[in-house]
Amino acid sequence: MTALNELKNKYDIDYSINLVEDSFLKDVEETLKLKLGPELREYITRFGHIEYEYLEFMGVNSSEKMNSDMIRITLRLHEAHEKTKKFIAFEDVADNVYTLIDSNDFAYRYDAVLDEEPVFIGKKLSEYIEERIKNA
Repeated sequence: MTALNELKNKYDIDYSINLVEDSFLKDVEETLKLKLGPELREYITRFGHIEYEYLEFMGVNSSEKMNSDMIRITLRLHEAHEKTKKFIAFEDVADNVYTLIDSNDFAYRYDAVLDEEPVFIGKKLSEYIEERIKNA
């Protein structure tokens, strides 16, 4: 059992019932012009998105498909901020502050107002999610 899957057992998280198939992720990668890391792929296909307490992690679901928040916000960031083009939007932490995920599943913090290089958080996606949930 993976660390991501264990979240279901450890915490009372809400997640999508409208999940996408793994085959749909190829279209997501083509649209974003990025490869999804294995943890992000698992997150999308097992959860779609996660909500817990006041936290809301972006995702992709079969109802919204390419209009899902993860895709829309990633494309908007790519269009407006060159420095985000190697990343996928994962969490809107505060006004214009985002958690981004790279193709190796590492988390970064990006402030769209400062528009500086994204800052490495030092955690993989699963570690980042669990830490945020623990601290909620």
